[in-house]
Amino acid sequence: MSRRTTTGRPSKNRFKTVSAASWSAPRTGPATSMTTPTTARLMETPPGHWIAGNYPAKRGRLHARVVTSGPVDDDASTREYVSLLLSGRGYETVGAGSGEEALDRLAAGLSPAVILLDLMMPGMDGLEFLEKVRHSHASTPVVVLSAVDRIRTVVDAIHRGATDYLTKPFEEPELDLAIQNALEKQRLRDEVKLLKGRLAQESGADLLCSSPSMLRLREIARQIAATDAPVLLLGETGVGKEVMARYIHEESARRDKPFVKVNCAALPHDLLESELFGYERGAFSGALQAKPGRFELASHGSILLDEITEMGSGLQAKLLHVLQDGEFTRLGGRQPVKADARVFAATNRTL
Repeated sequence: MSRRTTTGRPSKNRFKTVSAASWSAPRTGPATSMTTPTTARLMETPPGHWIAGNYPAKRGRLHARVVTSGPVDDDASTREYVSLLLSGRGYETVGAGSGEEALDRLAAGLSPAVILLDLMMPGMDGLEFLEKVRHSHASTPVVVLSAVDRIRTVVDAIHRGATDYLTKPFEEPELDLAIQNALEKQRLRDEVKLLKGRLAQESGADLLCSSPSMLRLREIARQIAATDAPVLLLGETGVGKEVMARYIHEESARRDKPFVKVNCAALPHDLLESELFGYERGAFSGALQAKPGRFELASHGSILLDEITEMGSGLQAKLLHVLQDGEFTRLGGRQPVKADARVFAATNRTL
């Protein structure tokens, strides 16, 4: 987001003052066709894409709505000029004379594609309006139009959620570009949100298989995912035991919680216990502060104990206590700690 300023003598096509309010409302008739090169570029979008989530955008058609908030005063002619300018580009505009009025209309259900906001307003100023809109309509992009060109004000506006900042006077193409960028950024956010939703619904799509045995195994994994039972995975090195454990975790109700892996063969026996169950301060030399174990880090999620056969018999007894009673004690601790982590164990040995 860049601050744009202009210098030199204003031309007749520049805004000398834009302390006005206008924002969009849906038309009852069809959208206006874009025929000029400038406006056509504004709406070159693939068929079926959405601009602001309210109207389907078709190629060469404009289905966007714009909000401009500012005071209604002796600059009414400028406000009218801005509205006519935007209308000429196919935007539908509705006015608001103050930040309070704009918030009321937003609360009443108006859902604009872009907000054009003047900072210098009576009553609620533009920065305060930005703060409130960020909490109530965080997904709506806001382009600030202001005669204030202080760096501190620009940074403050961007920090409060402004998408862009235009310093008056500015050229008409600058406003076109600011609106175009705001709409494009919002379209990309909506697309990312949609793709993330699809990814969450198809979390297991990466476990691709075609053989009858693997299809059967995947079906069993989905059935197991609906439970919290401990799972033992047997197989040679490289067959995908960890992949299967992660698949079951992603298909379970614990998918949004941590998945923690511990390689039991990679740690000495005397360190594995403290790594799994943690320790209290002073439990041994060098324990200067308490440290949570992997079971605590996997709380409400899942823990994979890889190469479980490398775990000593004494530690296996403590692990059995965790599986049976759902609790353990840190090294040097006195109070039991609840363990709410689903346990996966894997090995390449025959048990």
